[in-house]
Amino acid sequence: MEKNNLIDIVGSNPKEISIFLESLKYDYEKYRLHGHKDDLSDVHFRSPFEVVEDRCAICCEAAAVIGYTMDEQYNPKYVSLLASKEVANPGHAVLAFQDNSSKKWGSLGHSSQESQKNRPPIYPTLKELVISYNTDRIVYARIIIKRMSAFPQGWAQNKLSIADFEDISTHHT
Repeated sequence: MEKNNLIDIVGSNPKEISIFLESLKYDYEKYRLHGHKDDLSDVHFRSPFEVVEDRCAICCEAAAVIGYTMDEQYNPKYVSLLASKEVANPGHAVLAFQDNSSKKWGSLGHSSQESQKNRPPIYPTLKELVISYNTDRIVYARIIIKRMSAFPQGWAQNKLSIADFEDISTHHT
């Protein structure tokens, strides 16, 4: 399968992609394993092609698919929200995008919790969008924001490791 085939299935704009996300099952087994390991160096995630083929993903896999297919005009950014060590939640990942006309930020994501999914493009800054994911139940301690172009060449065809998501990143607290 090639990138154009993936775009035909997933879409390249926020509306098309959100429809695709609704068709994905949530991978509770991988979430369970990912959320309760101290050493994640051996954890591998589905490539965008595997997510489309399997129609199943956890949040970071879905965010990678979205980033791979979303048109560059939306200024897509991979956002990883990492929970503090005290919280029994491994964190969350979404794909932030900027609306062309309003220049405001929104996001697309895949989660088992409705409150952790999409955000409409109403946030004036990326920081305000990220803050909207903090709820009374989950407070994120560290944020990693990455341009999709910063991912290693060929990453979309291979299984991804945690290092692929964290090595080339900008850290914000």
